[in-house]
Amino acid sequence: MNIDQTPSKLETVRHSFAHVLAQAVLRLFPDAKMGIGPAIEDGFYYDFEFSEAISKETLPQIEAEMKNIIAEELSFKQILIPREQAFDTLLHLGQIYKTELLQQVPDESISFYKTGEEFIDLCRGPHVNDTGQLKIFKLVSIQSTHWLGDESRPAMQRIRGVAFEKKNELEAWLKSEEEKKLRDHRVLGKSLNIFYDDKIQGHGMPVLLHNGTILKKNLRTWFENMLIKNDYQLITSSEFIKETTLHTNRYLDYNRFAFLPQFQVGSDLYRLRIDPISQIGNIFRQKKRSYKELPLRISEFASCYSNVDEKELHGLIKCRHFTRDSHTSFVSKEQTIPEVRRIISLMVDVVKRFDLHDYRFVIGTPKYSATDNYLGNEQDWRDAMYIIEKSLSESKILARPQEGEAQFNGPTLQIRARDIFKRDWKIAELVVDLTTQKISNNRFINSENEEEIPIAIHHSFIGSLERFIGILIEQYAGAFPAWMAPTQVYIIPISSKHLSYSKQVLERLETLGIRAKLDARDETMQAKIREAGLQKIPYMLIIGDKEEKTQSVSVRPRSGQDLGLMRTEEFADIVFSER
Repeated sequence: MNIDQTPSKLETVRHSFAHVLAQAVLRLFPDAKMGIGPAIEDGFYYDFEFSEAISKETLPQIEAEMKNIIAEELSFKQILIPREQAFDTLLHLGQIYKTELLQQVPDESISFYKTGEEFIDLCRGPHVNDTGQLKIFKLVSIQSTHWLGDESRPAMQRIRGVAFEKKNELEAWLKSEEEKKLRDHRVLGKSLNIFYDDKIQGHGMPVLLHNGTILKKNLRTWFENMLIKNDYQLITSSEFIKETTLHTNRYLDYNRFAFLPQFQVGSDLYRLRIDPISQIGNIFRQKKRSYKELPLRISEFASCYSNVDEKELHGLIKCRHFTRDSHTSFVSKEQTIPEVRRIISLMVDVVKRFDLHDYRFVIGTPKYSATDNYLGNEQDWRDAMYIIEKSLSESKILARPQEGEAQFNGPTLQIRARDIFKRDWKIAELVVDLTTQKISNNRFINSENEEEIPIAIHHSFIGSLERFIGILIEQYAGAFPAWMAPTQVYIIPISSKHLSYSKQVLERLETLGIRAKLDARDETMQAKIREAGLQKIPYMLIIGDKEEKTQSVSVRPRSGQDLGLMRTEEFADIVFSER
C-alpha cells in the first residue's frame, strides 16, 4: 500500500519557521551548534548547543531577529552537494552534530536548503518560497534536552515555537495555554487541599493532604473492586528487596539507574523497589502450581521509589515516591492471546471511565541501535511481538509501533490518551514477558503432567495512583465526578436556627455512605456558596425554613441549576446513580 507522506501546507510552513529560528540563533550566537529542527504539532522546535546556556528571557530577542529575517523575504533554495563535499561543508561551518546525521543518509547526492546567502542547513525540505510567506508565530519555551534525546550524549537546549495560518488560531492557542496554567495540578493541588511537595522533608516525595488521601482511597477502592471482580488476587509486599534478588532476576543489569542507592539491614544489602514484579513472581513459586490454576492473576498497589533526576520532578506526575498499580497474569501458551485481549478490554474500560476518550494504541519496540539494553533472545522477542499483534488483530484494534518504548524484558502495548488540551499521556501498559520466568525458574505442571514455563503478562491500568490523580486534577480542573470527589455534598444552613436540622441531614447522609460536610460558620449563605464553588464540591444542599418544615433539602449541583426540593433519601439516590 502506498502512503502519501507529502507534508501539508501548514507542516511546510512550520518546518520553514524552524530554519528561520536556526538562522536567527546563529546571527545572535555564531558559535551555536545546531541539532535537529522539525515541524511538530502546533509548531516547530530546534535543538542547539550553546557555549553558555541561554534563558527564557532571550526568547524575545530571538523572536525579533526572526521577524527581521521574515521582513527580508529571503528565498529558500534547495541545493544538492556530493556526499564528501557535504561533510566538508558541515565541518567548515562547525556543525559537528549535522555530520553525525549525514552519516545516516545513504544518498550520494545530499540535499541542503539555503535561506538567502548566509544560512544553509542539511534538509530534504520542502519549504515555502521565501521567508516573507511566514507570518503568524510565537516562541514559547526553552528547555533542557540532550543530543538525540540520549542522556549520555551532550546537553542541548530546545527552543520551541508555535505557528498557525490565522491570527485567531494563535490567540486561541495562547488562551488554551493560560487555561492550562489555571488547571496546573500543582496549583489546584494546593488550593483544593490535595497535596503539597514538602521540599524540607524530601523534594519529589509529595505529601497527600486530607482531600488527596480520600481521593486516592476512592480510586484505589474502585480499582480493587474491579480487580476482584476480574479474578485478581490482591497482595501486599515489602517496599525493599534484597540486592541478590535484583541481580538474579537481572533488574540491576537493565534498570540500575532507576534505583535509589543500596542500604544494609543486618548482613544483607537491600534496595527500595521500583516495582513489585519480582515479589509477584516469588508468590508464583510459593507452591507447586497446576495448569488448572491458570490464568493466575496477582495484583498489588505497591509503594515504590525511583531515582528521578531533580529537573524532571513535576508534582504528582513525576515524583520519587509513588504507588504503582502492578499486575501480572501467569498463563500457559494457549491462554496468552485470550488473556492479552481480556487485559486490553479492561484498559479501554478504564480510559473511558475517566473520560479520556481520545486514545490510541502504541506497540513499544526495542531501540534497535541499543540491543544490549534488552533481555532474552531474538526468538522470544519475535514470539512476544506476535502475541501482541495477534491479540490486536483479533480485537480489531489498530496500533502503531514506536521504537524505544519496549521494556527490558519484552515489547509493550500502551494506551496513550489525550486530555482536553490534547496533551499525550501514557495511561496503561502491558508487557509480554517470555524471558524472566525462565531466569526465575518458574514452572507449572501442564495437562500432560510435565513441567512447563509460564508466560508472564505484566500490566498496569494507570501507572501509579499519584500520577493518575495529577492527570485527573488537570483533566477535570479539580471538579471531580461525584463518586470520586473527596467531599460529595456541602450542607449550607441559611442561618444558625437551621443548624440542628442540618446536622440531622449530615448524619443521615453519612449513614448512607455519602461524604458530606456541614458549613456551620457564622457567614452569609452567599459566602458559603462561594466557598463550595471554590472547593468544586459536586452538590450543595441549602437548608432554611421551607426545607426544615417539609423535612427535605434544596439541591444545587455544581453546574448552578436548581433541582428544587427533595427528600434526603431521594437526593442520595442521585449521588449513588453516578457511581
